[in-house]
Amino acid sequence: MYIDPPYNSRQYSDAYHLLENLSEWKKPKVEGVGKKMDRSHIKSAYCLKNATQAFEDLIKNANCKHILLSYNNTADSKDDRSNARIKDNDIIRILKQKGEIEIFEKDYKAFTTGKSDGDGNAERIFYCKVTK
Repeated sequence: MYIDPPYNSRQYSDAYHLLENLSEWKKPKVEGVGKKMDRSHIKSAYCLKNATQAFEDLIKNANCKHILLSYNNTADSKDDRSNARIKDNDIIRILKQKGEIEIFEKDYKAFTTGKSDGDGNAERIFYCKVTK
């Protein structure tokens, strides 16, 4: 199983709701000055405070032999909205409940809007060989 959830509080649906709307073709009601549709039904728990619980539930119920989780290391950036919602110690604890884990890391230049330097950013792959 390959997992690449949102890392922080920024909901993907806020940026990609138009594509979601086109694929569903439901022509939802829009409101306000910005003419936005209600996107609450496509919000991700991985962007909320209960992200760790959502991840733990997913892993607990996973029926697979291998788990690959792509997750970056932005646990403590300057902007709280950019901080990763699931802490490393929780990722490791949860994956260890399923089997043996190994972590691979690669430095990369993070996308920023120019408000932060993004130094020291790394993308990680948490690999779990399911044994339990």
